[in-house]
Amino acid sequence: MAQHGLIICAGLYSSGSTWLFNVVAEVERLKAPALKVAAIYGEMLDDRLEREAAGADVIVLKTHIPDAAMRLVAARTGTPVILSIRHPHDGVASLMQRFSFGFDDAAQMVEKSCAAILRLIAACRPLILRYEDRFTAGTEGIERIAAHLGRELTGDELRLLSDRLSSETVAAFIADLTASGYFDDRPFGFQCHPPTQWHPNHVGDGAVGKYASVLTEAQIALVSGQTEEFRARFGYA
Repeated sequence: MAQHGLIICAGLYSSGSTWLFNVVAEVERLKAPALKVAAIYGEMLDDRLEREAAGADVIVLKTHIPDAAMRLVAARTGTPVILSIRHPHDGVASLMQRFSFGFDDAAQMVEKSCAAILRLIAACRPLILRYEDRFTAGTEGIERIAAHLGRELTGDELRLLSDRLSSETVAAFIADLTASGYFDDRPFGFQCHPPTQWHPNHVGDGAVGKYASVLTEAQIALVSGQTEEFRARFGYA
């Protein structure tokens, strides 16, 4: 049976949020196979999301910049919220490296995400997953996510999902989509596989502190100023 009708997966850009989103959807499908799970990306509770979620028993919603309506639902309804975070400077650097965004666009995206996430968590109690802890590797992150959702997974189920969503398996899936022509030569950041939200070149290298070799001192200073409150809240220097 459905534990929750809506689950919000919020994340800073490039913080493992797509992996988180897929884990939540897989956990719900595994533990409640008779139910219809709609896995959707959106930054606002709007007509498009309503259409895509029509008939679903469980809505798994991925967002980077949750709007006021989404924040209100999280605050007032007890909807489970799971949050992935990362050092904002590395988030900017990763967007530039993997998806070829220019610095200005990447910095603006991360700034908006930081601000929205702070407003989201001010009114709810999310499970917080920190990229630097490598929660996407192994089974520990999956187990924590399932527990937050009130789901208990067996050892075999944990290993199944860990293998299904390992970086190697996801990279191979993306390679197959590219080889088949599903992905093309357009910028990576503007293409995705909607059911999973994987983009071309999505799997990163997991490096921490990469921004020091990617961003200039002026760019680092700008991002620092834009994300000061977020960094202070989560302990990022």
